[in-house]
Amino acid sequence: MDPRLRTFVKSHHCDERAEVLADVLPLREMTTAQRAAELRALCTASAHMLAASPYAERARALTEPPHPSYFALLARCRADLERS
Repeated sequence: MDPRLRTFVKSHHCDERAEVLADVLPLREMTTAQRAAELRALCTASAHMLAASPYAERARALTEPPHPSYFALLARCRADLERS
């Protein structure tokens, strides 16, 4: 490898784990209620985008059964939200 390229790559290399942790830090610092509000806003925006799409009906028809752990996770999230 060209020494200049090696130097460039070394100077721009980042620890992927540290990068991911930095990306999710704002979410980790949110309360459950704040995360729920963000999720609600995301779902609302997604619904508006879907409604504006010419493929809305086709997209709505593409459903999959939930993962087996879905309902337990949903119940836990709701309980967390009620406690906050």
